Amino acid sequence: MKKIDLTTWDRREFFECYSNNKMPMFGITTPLDVTKVYNFAKRENISFYFSLGYALFRALKDVEDFNIRVVDGELVVNDNNWINFVCLRKGERNIRFIDVEYMDDVVEFCKLGKINDDNQNTLFSPVSRDNNCIAYITCLPWYECTDITHPKSGDLDDFIPRFAWDKIKDVDGRKMVNFNVEANHRTIDGYAIGMLLEKLNYYIDKIFN
Repeated sequence: MKKIDLTTWDRREFFECYSNNKMPMFGITTPLDVTKVYNFAKRENISFYFSLGYALFRALKDVEDFNIRVVDGELVVNDNNWINFVCLRKGERNIRFIDVEYMDDVVEFCKLGKINDDNQNTLFSPVSRDNNCIAYITCLPWYECTDITHPKSGDLDDFIPRFAWDKIKDVDGRKMVNFNVEANHRTIDGYAIGMLLEKLNYYIDKIFN
């Protein structure tokens, strides 16, 4: 964990500008090629959802802006080692929020995600991971959509980004989703999202061979 000194931070003016907003969340949606993720998940018999979430996890850890949090009243770059998935079991109606800890291996990460999903029968994990949660992830696999608005806590210091994607589509022989990001504009801007998307595509190419 690294403390941010607001007196010398080069992002201070930007941070303070959007601190005056009652709800400084903003978002974008962009097409994402997930062909390699889809094929890998099929071949390894693992979850596409957890697989893409793992690549996103790796990308998020590489972009400092997405790891900024408030801890004990101070702005810090935090060590975020958990990620949260909205999960829905087949044949059920009620979702659950599943926490999955970071692992170096994508297959083992997906197996852990399935274990946690199978074993959790409450809406939330018994132990709150919000202090070390890198992101909230959901998906809408039933239909195509070009945007999504995420529930918000109303807390100005809620810096946990939200991600979502829709139904996988075949486009010119490629598997595509509409990939949605929503984040707190006090710490995240379009440039940071651009860096994240570059990293995400890098890890998709690197991991899913």
